[in-house]
Amino acid sequence: MGNKKILIIFPDPWISVAPSIINFTRMLEKYGISSVILYYHGSGEFYNNNLPLKLYSVKLPKILEKIFSKAKILSYIKIFLMLFSAYNILKKEDINKVVGVDDVGFFTSLFLPRIRRIYYSLEINRGLLNKIIFTFIKPFVIIQNKQRLSYLAGNYDLNKVAFIQNSPILENEYCSYYEGSKTGLIYFGNLLKSHGVEECISLLRLMDEKLTIKFFKTKTSEKYLEELKRKYSDLIKSGRLIFQDFYLEQDKVVDYLKNFKVGFVFYDQKLIRKNYNYATSPSGKIFNYLAAGVPVIASKLTSFDFVEEFKCGILIEDLDVNTIYQSVQKIYSNYNEYSNNALRAIKFLAYNHMFEKEKEKIFYHLNLD
Repeated sequence: MGNKKILIIFPDPWISVAPSIINFTRMLEKYGISSVILYYHGSGEFYNNNLPLKLYSVKLPKILEKIFSKAKILSYIKIFLMLFSAYNILKKEDINKVVGVDDVGFFTSLFLPRIRRIYYSLEINRGLLNKIIFTFIKPFVIIQNKQRLSYLAGNYDLNKVAFIQNSPILENEYCSYYEGSKTGLIYFGNLLKSHGVEECISLLRLMDEKLTIKFFKTKTSEKYLEELKRKYSDLIKSGRLIFQDFYLEQDKVVDYLKNFKVGFVFYDQKLIRKNYNYATSPSGKIFNYLAAGVPVIASKLTSFDFVEEFKCGILIEDLDVNTIYQSVQKIYSNYNEYSNNALRAIKFLAYNHMFEKEKEKIFYHLNLD
């Protein structure tokens, strides 16, 4: 296939916590295709410099970012900034293939001459840019599932679609770990009230267990963390509630998670009704749990149907502490079967497995074959 190179235009600052894009570059590298990433830096710290990738970024002064965001024109400013930078990158790197992430990333690519381009969907919306893209351009798109495709693009030609979940690359097949060798429950993800953090913590009032909350540190999470520390100080002092905010590289996540018994993935009903991204959530953490042989308890969403299909956890309708408690007890009563089923499920849902199934279509539309 030779030495080929693509540009990925990523319109947000959180590239280091976007495992789908990182895994995409790793799978391309397997076939001799290198990647260059242009991203919008923003004002947060996302440890992007730790990534083994060639990165370029554009940035706005924080005050201008706030003004443009409030005026609801930040997306258009991003397009202008990244387009200017992309022109320079294409000249310097000799690239003629682009992967545009979401509406802003792909729309930027439309103004670049003489390139092949595809759309990689992470966050879905029905804004003006996406309406233009999927009504008139109708690009090849990589997306997580059919529900999200239908919301984003309606009745779309499946020959122009690759379905790849937001899951880890499965490099090692883990064996099931006996329940007694694990160290409690795990909440892995954003520290948000709407994600059921306090229901998970309250579970400790009903059972003698430990809960580790591993989250990504932001200004918002810092404020909420202080509130939780005051409210649940007794559980923290007893060593039963543990907060961890250190950065964990994607290739170390599964090894970290395999030490826990049960993982949680929750969204409250208001959030699900308000945001279709959550209603059809491609949540990466649920797949990381499965790859580590950790059974899950999750909100009942159609995009999580595989949990019941593979019997690798339990889906619940409402965020209720007693329901969560009963679900944990049910998993504990037949732990090894649930854990083995988690490992069986990820063999079908792992990123590399799904990529290989869709590889020919992706390479064809990027003219890489």
